[in-house]
Amino acid sequence: RPPPPTARDLLANRTFIRFWCARVLSVFAFQVIGVAVGWRVYDVTGSAYALGFVGLAQYLPLISLMLVVGVVIDRNDRRRIVALVQALGALALALFVLATLLGRSRVVDIFVLVIAIGVVRAFEHPANASLLPAVVGEAALPQAVAMSTSAIQTASIVGPALGGFMAEKLHWSAIFWINLPIGVVGIVVALRALTLLPDVRRPHRLDLAGSALVAAGTMALLLGLTFGARAGRWLAPATLGL
Repeated sequence: RPPPPTARDLLANRTFIRFWCARVLSVFAFQVIGVAVGWRVYDVTGSAYALGFVGLAQYLPLISLMLVVGVVIDRNDRRRIVALVQALGALALALFVLATLLGRSRVVDIFVLVIAIGVVRAFEHPANASLLPAVVGEAALPQAVAMSTSAIQTASIVGPALGGFMAEKLHWSAIFWINLPIGVVGIVVALRALTLLPDVRRPHRLDLAGSALVAAGTMALLLGLTFGARAGRWLAPATLGL
């Protein structure tokens, strides 16, 4: 029985390196841009409550789409899904930057952007994770998962820290100009890696009623916790109803 591949073997795999770099750059870019969006919301509204809703709008699609995403990814070309969500995320950020430069970014526009980013991330992470076995093979999968997870967690920590530092020392708008080349490089590297991967699909049936119930229940729970915390009335009929 041959020994399992080592980290050195994975580093010699050019496809894995491209795939790994693309994922790290994507996570880093999203984390950095989240700081800029939060600063912009607080700059426009001056409300800590509105700032808190940024996180809710970002993670609500991740939770409400969790049953739909897996089926969509399994039934379609995962390479195209990754490429599509990368392009949609870049388009949403480009429109937000343009609106900010023109002075036309309203709070509603910002929350639409945040929800769009949440939808992109809801599909991007599972699609990328499902492609990893095709990149390295089953034998090297545990080592590849460990390397990918550690790098992504590092990017999730360093990204907001760097974004906050730039917003404090420069300006929150400077984050866009630094984040733009990072995002472009990440998309180019991802597309080059995707062209080397096979098409993997698995047939599934989607339980629409169950997905709708889970999404509705999750949103009601989040809204109940949000409004209950704001009003300080956890036992109010409206809060209990949600």
